[in-house]
Amino acid sequence: MLKVWKSRGGAKITTLATDNSADKLVVQLADGTLAVRQAATLGGGLAGIQKVIFNTTPENVPDGFYPAVATALCPIGKFVVGGTCTDSNNALDEWGQNGSGTASQFTNSAFGRSYACRSRNGSGITQNNLVVTATAICATIP
Repeated sequence: MLKVWKSRGGAKITTLATDNSADKLVVQLADGTLAVRQAATLGGGLAGIQKVIFNTTPENVPDGFYPAVATALCPIGKFVVGGTCTDSNNALDEWGQNGSGTASQFTNSAFGRSYACRSRNGSGITQNNLVVTATAICATIP
């Protein structure tokens, strides 16, 4: 989904859907206009892309409490270029940097080797057998 707002002197994009399976990228040209580019043409860019998944041990998490932190660690020589946080009960649905207080996600944003997820159970009920999953997208950065 793409939402574009027209304003003086151009357009402002407020929402752009993520599709990690796509082979094209939106790029900004030197004159400020947007264009599409084939990801494969990014010579000297990322290589050896790998997905690393880490699941916590199932646990019962009362409302208002935090489950264990899930941390996906890239192999030596690869760095995090993206990632996601999920949970087995689909109860912790507000993952986000410095979230609303009901959930939070944190990563090593400077192309570190780990992608970590933490969230508070704000669902109103105890979540039984809850498993938090951190997925890191790792790549070699030349």
